[in-house]
Amino acid sequence: MTPPWIEPLARRLVLWNRRRLQRRLQARMPQYGDWCTRFDALDEATRAALQQRLAALLAQGDAPTIGLLLEPMKSAIADHAALLQSLQVQLYPHWQLSVAVREGDVDSAAFWKSQAATDSRLQIVPVATRAARLNSTQQPWLAFTDTSERWREHALLLLAEAAVHHPGCVLVYGDEDRLDDAGQRSEPRFKCDWNPDLLLSHDCIGRPALGRTASLQAAAPLDDEAPGPWRHALALRGTGGRTAEHIVHVPHVLLHRTASAAAQEETASVAAVQAHLARTGERGTAEPQPGFDGVRVRFALQEPPPPVTLLIPTRNGLALLRQCIDSILQRSTYPNYDIVVIDNGSDDPACLAYLQQLQRDSRICVRRDDSPFNFAALNNAAAAKARGEYLALVNNDIEVITPGWLEEMVTLAARPGVGAVGARLWYSDGTLQHGGVITGIGGGAGHAHKRLTRGEPGLMGRAQRLQTLSAVTAACLVLRRSAYEQVQGMDAEHFAVACNDIDLCLRLRAAGLRNVWTPFAELYHHESVSRGRDHAPEKKQRFLRELGAMQTRWGASLDHDPAYNPNLTLANENFALADPPRVNLRQPWFAEKPKQPRPG
Repeated sequence: MTPPWIEPLARRLVLWNRRRLQRRLQARMPQYGDWCTRFDALDEATRAALQQRLAALLAQGDAPTIGLLLEPMKSAIADHAALLQSLQVQLYPHWQLSVAVREGDVDSAAFWKSQAATDSRLQIVPVATRAARLNSTQQPWLAFTDTSERWREHALLLLAEAAVHHPGCVLVYGDEDRLDDAGQRSEPRFKCDWNPDLLLSHDCIGRPALGRTASLQAAAPLDDEAPGPWRHALALRGTGGRTAEHIVHVPHVLLHRTASAAAQEETASVAAVQAHLARTGERGTAEPQPGFDGVRVRFALQEPPPPVTLLIPTRNGLALLRQCIDSILQRSTYPNYDIVVIDNGSDDPACLAYLQQLQRDSRICVRRDDSPFNFAALNNAAAAKARGEYLALVNNDIEVITPGWLEEMVTLAARPGVGAVGARLWYSDGTLQHGGVITGIGGGAGHAHKRLTRGEPGLMGRAQRLQTLSAVTAACLVLRRSAYEQVQGMDAEHFAVACNDIDLCLRLRAAGLRNVWTPFAELYHHESVSRGRDHAPEKKQRFLRELGAMQTRWGASLDHDPAYNPNLTLANENFALADPPRVNLRQPWFAEKPKQPRPG
């Protein structure tokens, strides 16, 4: 008989080895400076291609004039000159800069007046409130700027090109990075496409951002007393009620900011998020995240709390199942749930005795299903008999950490337009197992920021922020029962074991719902212990078959996850730089981007 300490020791060795391999992998990842030289430098051929794109845009006859409002700020004249130089070398010619100089700033006033005397695109305007300057703007498109910014010479061209190509849009934004004290590029901000849930945590739009003037004017008033958070407030106001068709992301670094100025101003606005909730009619409380630049929203739970049915498939694995059930019963604070344990052929006498014992609890039902293992079919059959208004798909190797995990996930699943909600799952060794799912990784999908520790925020803090994602894992997933039924549950025919949760989420998205991941529902995931790994030949063949079915159904759209960025790798799950990136400056980024298909 195998000693009881062998299995946990083996698991810890596996986890230790995974972390070792992850560290070796990270050491081999491209460094940003080298990456910029190889993939983001404007060589002669790239400039020629950009000039051709400019000529084509101007030939259409509808190239807009872009207004730029310079934010008055105390800074060295060298910073004013550097900003101006970055604008004067723009490939795109149709822009105008409006300058309002701070009262008493004699040197800045003299600099800008001298420059305006020789460049007709510069305009000195009266010092007024931000809203007044915005409302006096005549140009159809507008961007705010300040002296910490250095616009790359193709920035306005790519922003204008995107605005013209998407005539219904009201906002266009690009990626950015930082300039360190030595003037070297660092800290890339490779953003995702429009992400309304991420915007509740911080200003994920950032800079550069080009807004349709009429839309920005309608979003006023603006707060002149808050030099940092007002941009977050404007982003929330200007995008309220908008969809992805109205908000366009250009996946290229178009602007550098001095790192020192960015560090002083980067903050999120709790007040702006609270006001946004009031405008949209959502009940919730915005609060700062301690020790982290972000906002957390605690959405209100409806009264009485809706019933939730937890579906937990299992086969033997007594120790894991007991740990899972005990942690739910002893640590969960949600007041209205029941548990359906789906016993798929357990034959261990001790486990069968435990299952019999569980049914003494009125909250627990054991459903025996001896059919061949099919994760999707097991959940579908149990969901059809569930009493809950909400369903929680839970693996038997899950262990609760956050007592309010179910409240968090149910309140998110209850929000308008939300499909599936996923949790933050940790490995037994305390590293991140699931930060949401990114499609395209490894040819199928992978988990975001896998193997981060608790002290690591991830790219732009995304391992610690609420956000819209393409998919989440069914190891712990909550959704409305009506949404599950709307897409006819999981596809048990094509995805018996693997990819069924990814496919479910993508079909929810195709039905017009968005999937959400929250870092505020935390659980351990002692991954795949009860069923084992898929290394056996027959299991590997089954996995490849199901992966192929997903690729056939969803096609090239898998490689264009809107919650990701084409400058980030699909080779692993750590948000490293792509080598090479899936976009380049010699052709428009939208030229070959496939539309999201609907499942056949």
